[in-house]
Amino acid sequence: MQTDQSIFESLFKRTENSDGNSSFLKEVTEQYPYFTPAQFFLLKETEPNTDTYNNQAAKTALLFNNSFWLHYQLQQKAESEKPKAESPKQKANYSAFSGIKAEGNF
Repeated sequence: MQTDQSIFESLFKRTENSDGNSSFLKEVTEQYPYFTPAQFFLLKETEPNTDTYNNQAAKTALLFNNSFWLHYQLQQKAESEKPKAESPKQKANYSAFSGIKAEGNF
C-alpha cells in the first residue's frame, strides 16, 4: 500500500512537505469541495485542537465513507509525532472527533 506521502505526490504533483501546501489545499478544496483526498490532507495540515481543525474534521468525516479508517489514518500521524511511551488509554483517545457535531436531519 502506498504511503500518504506518495499518494499526495501522485495526486498533486508536489511533495507533502513543500512550503505553501496549506494554501494550495485550501484553494483545491474551495474549487472541488467533494474531493475527499484534498479535504483529508488539508485536515492533516491543520493545527489540532482548534476550531479550524474541528470544522475541517467534520467536513472530512462527512466525505469519508469509513470513519474508523479516517480515525486510524489520523492516529497514525499523531502516533508518529509522539514519544514512544504511551498508555493504552491514550491510544484509545478519540479526541479528533470530539468537536464534531452533527446538525440537521439525517
